[in-house]
Amino acid sequence: MAWPDRGYTGFISKMNISTLISFLGHSSIHAPFDAFLKANGVKRRPRDTDGYPYAIKSAVPGLSLGFEDDPEDLGIPRKSDGGFVFSKINFELVSKKAPYLGDLPFGVDQRRSGQEVSALLGAPRTQGKVPVGDGVGMSYFIDGLVVVFSYADASLIQLSYVGISLPDDADREHGLAPA
Repeated sequence: MAWPDRGYTGFISKMNISTLISFLGHSSIHAPFDAFLKANGVKRRPRDTDGYPYAIKSAVPGLSLGFEDDPEDLGIPRKSDGGFVFSKINFELVSKKAPYLGDLPFGVDQRRSGQEVSALLGAPRTQGKVPVGDGVGMSYFIDGLVVVFSYADASLIQLSYVGISLPDDADREHGLAPA
């Protein structure tokens, strides 16, 4: 399946994103999470020798998983024992090599404008210019998670990135999550 405005005809995710979200807070060696990752073609796990931030590319183009080695120091609760805790999901929607083409959570379609996302999810907790480029970011706190939508343009038409993460102390400090 190709998206005409992107010109990419690669693999479209069959990974269940809702199930992936349910593993946020678990360690990379948590048996059910590990089995889920293996079943979805993710073989690599973060290691102490990796540089920070600890990010693992999934077998799904445009989808990467973020981990923390000291989540408690950041104010992120741990749900299972293990060295690296799964704390973030990154969806890169605009990429010349391999954008994410699968389903997004919370009923948001990749083609929704900022106005449509606001109509669906309500007013964002924060909204403003992103540090790089001319785009705008909108953040929400949904089901205990920080959800960030970044648009490539100031008019909020082209959704370029979605990030879902467990809230940390910095998110609480900046109003992205309740204190």
